[in-house]
Amino acid sequence: MVPEGWSITKLSDLADVKRGAGSQYLTYVDEPDEGIRLIRIGDFLGDNPKFVSHTSDMDRFILKKDDILIAGTGATAGITFEVPEHFEGYAFSYNAPRIRPKKHVDKVFLVNFLKSNEITKQQRSLFTGNAQPFLDTKAIGGFKILTPPLPEQQKIADILSTWDAAIEKTEALLATAKAQKRALMQSLLTGKRRFPEFEGQPWKEVRLGDVFSRVRRRNTVGNDNVLTISAQHGLVSQEKYFNKRVAAKDLSGYTLLHHGDFAYNKSYSRGYPLGAIKMLEIDEPGVVSSLYLCFALTDKSSNCREYFRHFFEAGRFNHEIYKIAQEGARNHGLLNVSSTDFFRAQVSVPPLAEQRKIAAVLNCAEDQIAEHAQSVEKLRTEKKALMQQLLTGKRRVVVDA
Repeated sequence: MVPEGWSITKLSDLADVKRGAGSQYLTYVDEPDEGIRLIRIGDFLGDNPKFVSHTSDMDRFILKKDDILIAGTGATAGITFEVPEHFEGYAFSYNAPRIRPKKHVDKVFLVNFLKSNEITKQQRSLFTGNAQPFLDTKAIGGFKILTPPLPEQQKIADILSTWDAAIEKTEALLATAKAQKRALMQSLLTGKRRFPEFEGQPWKEVRLGDVFSRVRRRNTVGNDNVLTISAQHGLVSQEKYFNKRVAAKDLSGYTLLHHGDFAYNKSYSRGYPLGAIKMLEIDEPGVVSSLYLCFALTDKSSNCREYFRHFFEAGRFNHEIYKIAQEGARNHGLLNVSSTDFFRAQVSVPPLAEQRKIAAVLNCAEDQIAEHAQSVEKLRTEKKALMQQLLTGKRRVVVDA
């Protein structure tokens, strides 16, 4: 049902939709001053700049500050990207079509509608079968936009912009908290910064095997909580992480982990070129593949596992792994790190009281990060609910006379 005074309008009537520069127009250059930057789908979420020669043919593919780009293909097909002011003058690529709003539509209103559930539903109807998702300009221009009069568009845009500002501010706080934690890890876990009460107390150089013992506990109890290492979230349920079970049916050969045990995945993962070491933080036991190297503190009264959780997370053990890993030698994608060499590796360990204080400070920093992350997620959820009300006309705004 169309709200009173609104209309259903094709996107092509509200904006100019144009395909970007194809390969026949592109000559890549190495230096920025030799050409112009080309904005591709990958630039929507990251920053890996590529530059091309600025020929006369490229003039038709130049961005303006109020433009909107849409991913036309691939796993992210359909997501939109607001062109920031500093991207003005850059070119856009073939697979990132440009949407340029016309004068009788509010750009902020339009970009929010393009991110709404209404457009997602329309996109899903176009992404059928097993073929690679693809949106041509005809399909994009055919998107149906529920369009209120311009003054109402502008009012809706103002409201949603308020939420965007709150989200941006909270994201900045989150980024600051993460940076502060990284700085604390760098200073506290290296001994560059000491608490006054521990000044003059030396750190001990020991082998990892002096602090930890290998866990070889086999799954004789039939535990079916299969865990996997997520670079971002640690040891997590494999079924929840992959949204399906990928482990073997017979789990009797898996290693059983308890709360506080550690596991080392010797394969590369994003942000962990030498593999990731994570501690099982949840109380519920779980099992991991025998390919993981598992270990636990030998004496919990002599060392603090929370300290070592941060120690491994900060990559403080990477240098030792690098030294013992045989360069280029991988078995099924795993680094060739033997358990013998692993436990012989050297670590520098502060006194127990200092371990505990470092862990407490870093745990506090983590709590601040979690608090800001929850606030960001809460604001995003609230904005999404508000969009569903405002962009469908279920909730009408009052326009100033």
